[in-house]
Amino acid sequence: MKTMAMLLLLLLNSCELFNSYKLSNNPTTAAQKICLKGSGEGRVISEYSKYPFNFDMGLEEDLWLMSVQFPLRDEAIVEVDIKNNKYLPSFEGDLLENTKSINPKVLRIILKLWSSTIYDLYQAQYNEKVLRGFKVTPKILYKKIRLKDGYEFSIKYSTVVDGSYFKWQTIEVVDLKSKEKLKIQTHVRECLKKL
Repeated sequence: MKTMAMLLLLLLNSCELFNSYKLSNNPTTAAQKICLKGSGEGRVISEYSKYPFNFDMGLEEDLWLMSVQFPLRDEAIVEVDIKNNKYLPSFEGDLLENTKSINPKVLRIILKLWSSTIYDLYQAQYNEKVLRGFKVTPKILYKKIRLKDGYEFSIKYSTVVDGSYFKWQTIEVVDLKSKEKLKIQTHVRECLKKL
């Protein structure tokens, strides 16, 4: 009986393995499944530490905003000017102030390239621009960039919920020389679709 209960629990926990939704092989079409307004939880993972957080994200005038709440710390705001493709660096300072093991240069790279990706996604979703640099597999939308100064940036969206939106986002920067990594993972619990 215990074996049957364990198998049932394992099956319920691994439902994502049975997600049969297949993405369009067109990156611009697949990008319509990326949630830019909603809430969830995530974590910042550095070489020696993990920093869990909850978040709410949305659009306000010409800004994409993500309010990040780290436990026992002040709220931090990620801001991207979606009209001018500019990252507003307040989150960078807030995160560095509250953590000890994050390399500021790697954090700056990940936040600038993430914000540029948010700008591109906004343009694809709201202004019908073609999304460039992304590739699609049947279940994943991703982009990988090798930078001139020895770093590699990647962003991956996976697990489409009910054919509606991507549940997981993983953003990573790797120093190709030292192999130092910084990763931001988000899990969208609720997505508010475009109005």
